[in-house]
Amino acid sequence: AVGSPTLSTSHYHTSPNSIDFPAGNSYYKATLAASTTTLYSRQYVYVTSVGSTSNAFLRLYQGNAELMSFFLSQSSGNPSYYNQATAATTTISSTPLSTGTIHLVEIYTKISATAGQVICKIDGTTVYTSASNLNTGTGSVDTVWFGQIGNTAPVGWGDTFMDDVDFSAVGWI
Repeated sequence: AVGSPTLSTSHYHTSPNSIDFPAGNSYYKATLAASTTTLYSRQYVYVTSVGSTSNAFLRLYQGNAELMSFFLSQSSGNPSYYNQATAATTTISSTPLSTGTIHLVEIYTKISATAGQVICKIDGTTVYTSASNLNTGTGSVDTVWFGQIGNTAPVGWGDTFMDDVDFSAVGWI
């Protein structure tokens, strides 16, 4: 994994034992072993606050072209995703991700021109299943960015801590 996270010891959380992504463009970039149209991701997320700018915690790329991004909405704290192919934002859960609590977030993403799908589990419960005809673009995923990811480093981002990040072409669905 490569990227530009803040790695000073002051930006680790000891309980839970995890790395802090305190602002925009503080992230890791993981290159997958092979491009895939099906990606399962699992990560523990601990949010101390939701900033005045949405907290992005996962982005899927093909090369430098972003396909999808998952984030906590600045207005509500609700987990949501943005589909680049349709330029549409969809709420994953109408319940905000509670702060100060460790959450296991599992996301299944199928990239397809005609039959893609997104399924999300939070703390073991399926909270969102998209329509099976969702268009998530025509590419495949070859890199994953995770952390606080933004095009700029705006003020007002909440702190996001992450641990045990795992990406695979096979998973829990």
